[in-house]
Amino acid sequence: MDWYRIYHGLPDDPRLGVMAHRANMTRAEGLALFITLLDFASRACPRGSVAGFDAEGAAVALGIETAKVVAALAALKDRNMIDGNDRLSDWQRQKQSSTTRVRRFRARHSETAAKRPRRRNVRRQENPDDPASAEARYMMALVIVTILAIFAKNLVRGRVGRLWMAIRDMDIAAEIIGIEPLKTKLLAFAISSFYCGVAGAMLLALWLGSVETEAYDIN
Repeated sequence: MDWYRIYHGLPDDPRLGVMAHRANMTRAEGLALFITLLDFASRACPRGSVAGFDAEGAAVALGIETAKVVAALAALKDRNMIDGNDRLSDWQRQKQSSTTRVRRFRARHSETAAKRPRRRNVRRQENPDDPASAEARYMMALVIVTILAIFAKNLVRGRVGRLWMAIRDMDIAAEIIGIEPLKTKLLAFAISSFYCGVAGAMLLALWLGSVETEAYDIN
């Protein structure tokens, strides 16, 4: 989708008021006609040209008499809003202003990015003399994961696991046979939170090596 800009103060532009007065149309009709001109100029080649503008088609589209549209175009030319080359006189100024704003925004963005401190690499660095080598940390993680996996397997196969499966399959039926849904769901939430906490602790202890604020900045 292509876009074009309208300038600030367009609804109150006195030249449009003069155009509407000369064409014997309301200000709203004059504003609608000028916006139609902007739309036509935006799609024209070269952009900004209103040569070939269909006054009769615009009149039908806007519900205005064709004579009023022709008179309005003549008033725009008389007020130098359309130059001798059938081009909107403010088009190039608007285009340059828009380009300037984009360039200024990009320049400010580049300056801000340059001043922003770079994020430090907080990953734990390998040290050959460090007894906590990669192999040792891997073995520690493997042992913890194995213990937690065995615990989870036994938990699911035991009474608690059967309570969970009953709630999962049909909580209403489970409540009828005496299972308390609230306590069972809270227990599931607590155990899953415990596993998530252990995973986070392993990330900090075995991967990052320490807890630093730089690892959790909003950037």
